[in-house]
Amino acid sequence: MEDGNGSSRAALKRKKLKKKKRKQQHQPLVAPAPSTKKKKKQKQQPGPSPPPPAVESSNDALQIVQGEDVAPDAINNAMKSRTQEDGDSNGRRLLRALLAPVGARCFYEETFERRGLLVRGRGSNYLSGWCSTEDVFRALEQPATSGVDVDVTRYDPSSEKRKTLSDGIISATWARQQLDQGATIRLRQPQDRLTKVQALCRALEGEFGSTIGANAYLTAKDGAQGFAAHWDDVDVFILQLEGRKRWRVGACADDVYKLPRVSSEDFDEEALRRLCPHLSEIVLEPGDVLYLPRGFIHSAVTEGLENSLHLTLSCHRANSWADLLEAALPSALSEAIASDPKMRESLPRDCLHYMGVAHALESSDDEAADESDDDASLTEVASVRYDPEIPRSRSLQKKRRQRFAERCAGHCKDILARLLTNLDATCDDRSVAFVAERLPPLAPEKGDPATITATTRVHCVERRDARLVPGEAGVLLYHALDNATSHRGRPVACLEFEEEDAPALEALLASHAARPVLVRDLPHSSDADRIAVAASLVAEGLLVVSASGHEAESSDSDG
Repeated sequence: MEDGNGSSRAALKRKKLKKKKRKQQHQPLVAPAPSTKKKKKQKQQPGPSPPPPAVESSNDALQIVQGEDVAPDAINNAMKSRTQEDGDSNGRRLLRALLAPVGARCFYEETFERRGLLVRGRGSNYLSGWCSTEDVFRALEQPATSGVDVDVTRYDPSSEKRKTLSDGIISATWARQQLDQGATIRLRQPQDRLTKVQALCRALEGEFGSTIGANAYLTAKDGAQGFAAHWDDVDVFILQLEGRKRWRVGACADDVYKLPRVSSEDFDEEALRRLCPHLSEIVLEPGDVLYLPRGFIHSAVTEGLENSLHLTLSCHRANSWADLLEAALPSALSEAIASDPKMRESLPRDCLHYMGVAHALESSDDEAADESDDDASLTEVASVRYDPEIPRSRSLQKKRRQRFAERCAGHCKDILARLLTNLDATCDDRSVAFVAERLPPLAPEKGDPATITATTRVHCVERRDARLVPGEAGVLLYHALDNATSHRGRPVACLEFEEEDAPALEALLASHAARPVLVRDLPHSSDADRIAVAASLVAEGLLVVSASGHEAESSDSDG
């Protein structure tokens, strides 16, 4: 008995050692969120070591480009209307002007979502005229609510957090007093109140295919700071308009924080050093533009004896592959559940005996050791008397786990196939949502439908203003020309057409100033139908008569 008990205890000890080793090898699948709690300082230890000295030069996380040779009026020229170019190219011209001398293609291939970019040296007046201090206070002369239209804040060094000073309705006079006392005024969505900012945002919406947000930050002079270090869930273009500001920017060392879908909390210095050990320190002067991908930690303080004003233009909020799939998966899953009875079958009644993290650890032991060890685990041996169907051998347990995973994989393949089938419909839904949130043109030109004939040449003003989608009976054309300035201010405008009109509508929406469409060439059954479709879009302002106007009747043979 003693020998048997001794060998049993030895075997049990080996089992426990194996389980302990497996537990140590098991790692969590999701990295924990960064903690900003301060650790207790140990006795007799010096204070925290300062971060490494910041260097104002290009590196892997930040590229710095000089733009002395850029034309001083490049942005004004980019925003001028053109008669022989597609309206969407306004956004491309604006992007090139903001980042000049960096080209748009170079930006997308080498910088976008990868690293920051600072363009400087183009002169203090390069960005002048688009937003000013007086514009901010003029906007605040309209009723402004704290937390909706404006925030007045100050950075609190003791807590290393942002402190909000504003509450309720904010007046321009009170905001100016707070600025004089060292505060920061953040004008939210200035495009709702300032037409020039609206023009910038609308142009970039055409370039990026997503809504553009904006904030204007007016910060007191002489080292004032309004916000703690943090990252945003959007890509931002920071336009320094007045004064100087010293920025600390950097990418998190761990890729798990790259391109986050939510903004971070405020970071103290300890968390900042842990997340981003290599920070770049740069100074923005009037005319400079700084691009930061979402997830880049940043903070800023003013420099000098002049208040600082910068305008932030943001894009790509909730516009990732994750957001697309998150929208597509529920409908694909619901469709699979409704149409496939196998999806509704019960799970194996004994699956909990071999599925779960604990069973995964047991089945992941070294296979060489498992070949000679078909004994059940201690828990399984103790349970046999209650349920003889629990798999006693690890090989049987592994086979059942494999069959379970294969069955689940089969269902996933079916769901994926349905997702791909419905992908166009999901993209249509996102496009309609974008059209509903787009900023409208400052002065849409609605034409006279009575002037449209079969010999009229027309073109689309801006393709991204409209979206054609299938309807229950026919097709629907949503457009943004009647949108309110404030996003979601009113229901999106929608025109209903017959299904036979769809090819003609697609041809009209694909046209632009450099490639107008002759009405009689539209794919439809008769000139009357062609004229009716084109005239309806002219009346809405989606189409305009091209510079070439009407074609002479004698040119019929030339097409």
